[in-house]
Amino acid sequence: MRKIQHLKNKPVLSIKKAPKQEFYPVSLQQEGVYLQSIIDPDNTVWNTSHSWRYHGSLNIGAFKKAIGELINRQASLRTNFHLKEDKILQVIHEKDSIPIDSFLTFVDISSYPEEEKETSARSIEEREAKKRYDLGSGTLIRFSLVRFTENDHLLIISKHHIISDVTSRQILLKELVVEYMI
Repeated sequence: MRKIQHLKNKPVLSIKKAPKQEFYPVSLQQEGVYLQSIIDPDNTVWNTSHSWRYHGSLNIGAFKKAIGELINRQASLRTNFHLKEDKILQVIHEKDSIPIDSFLTFVDISSYPEEEKETSARSIEEREAKKRYDLGSGTLIRFSLVRFTENDHLLIISKHHIISDVTSRQILLKELVVEYMI
């Protein structure tokens, strides 16, 4: 069932992959979040958003590829939720079935006056954090890349809490960096 592997002397717990199904059960926490989101669909309390400033040259093509690899590897990022026969269920979309442009928005503010750049980026960040999610369709994670200059970017990752927690946020950023560096 579970086996421990050693990677550079650090134990890693491997989890057995679930068999392919049309629908998957949800956790008790996901069920609660889903129900609250249905009761009050305009409430953005379940939105999470984090941003990181990156100084240095950024290869946009490699960055898009890294996001695609991340989305393909983490099934939760390709998941939607449906109510079927009074049960809340997860639907996990196939790898490469959702275009990368559904996940990534690129905003170039490099031509803005210098005194407007920070305010504009903050406005984009706030807008992304408050943007509503449709749990039944569309993506439940969004990446927004704001270009200040050729060597100065802000990455905003916005997600619905139903697919993420603090630990998964940390893993997601680490994996994105690793994928980009490959």
